[in-house]
Amino acid sequence: MHGLKGARSGQACTPRGLKRPVHRTGASLGRPRQRPSSAPLHPPSPSTGPPSLLCVPLCGRFGGRAGAVYVGPHSGGRYSRSTQGGTMSHLDDGEERSTEALIQASLEGDEDDERAWAAIRALHRRGTRDVLDAAIQLLGARSAKARERGAAILGQLGGGTPAFPAECGEALLDQLRREREPAVLLAVGVALGHLREPRALSELIHLASHPIAEARYGAVHGLAVLEAPEAVDALIRLSADEDRDVRDWATFGLASLREDVDTPQLRDALAARLGEEDAEIFGEALVGLAARKDPRAVEPVRAALSGSQVMVYALEAAASSGDPSFYPLLLAIRASQAPADSYFLSVLDDVISQFEQRVLA
Repeated sequence: MHGLKGARSGQACTPRGLKRPVHRTGASLGRPRQRPSSAPLHPPSPSTGPPSLLCVPLCGRFGGRAGAVYVGPHSGGRYSRSTQGGTMSHLDDGEERSTEALIQASLEGDEDDERAWAAIRALHRRGTRDVLDAAIQLLGARSAKARERGAAILGQLGGGTPAFPAECGEALLDQLRREREPAVLLAVGVALGHLREPRALSELIHLASHPIAEARYGAVHGLAVLEAPEAVDALIRLSADEDRDVRDWATFGLASLREDVDTPQLRDALAARLGEEDAEIFGEALVGLAARKDPRAVEPVRAALSGSQVMVYALEAAASSGDPSFYPLLLAIRASQAPADSYFLSVLDDVISQFEQRVLA
């Protein structure tokens, strides 16, 4: 009857950003997607291991969410994969090496290089003044890759306890004003999003009109976490962008990161995305409208619950809407015993339980 789909493979990943843990739909791999609003942000890493809040871009135009997998450190925070050149081995998490050596390691390989991101994580944890100074120096390098890595270091300096946030924000804002390379603008935009830097608002709005989609993708990351009406207006415009990834993240930002905002303009922007063929963007919009109790979500949710493939987006939207007519559809999905991953089934049971509690209340 139904094909049941759990969390999308790599839905959470961006080149250098994450979404916080909210399991939704996509490939039937049971992996959580993540949002930046409630979990620490980490750089992507190509290491292998059990799921955590790290991710690695494997494919997609900008190394983005499509095709990424979740990875995590092995026991003790060490990495079991040996590397060439003595950069990072299973006995070396970077803590014993000098800042200069870690900076050099951070410049190795392409954007998926495990050794580089392991070094960047070590620099984040170190979070000292010499790391700050070295990262700022990278922003002035001739190499675009070096400038990208400098931004990646500054965006999460200090790890879970931000170090020198004002100085990091100022350096990144200065870089945003003078940078011309789209890939670096993307890295800077994501880093500013990690910092939730309000001083970057006007510059990020300007970046949102950049002719290159990669740069606009950086703008949407920086804007999605800012609490300003102007940021919401920019996200509304970006939700109709010609580029799929930009539309996706802007729609996500409007639907879920700005749940405190509920205006006719925002609702209309989400409703416009219900016509998307892309399941992820459609799902984001559906969840956002349902959370705001917009009646335009009711029929699309019903259709999504009755379709040949049921996605976790539809379950979450049904729970948010609370329309009693969804309850028998949810029971039918469970009774179908169609193949589904464990996460989908756990969400389904939880949503059904919510409906039953409302009846008893």
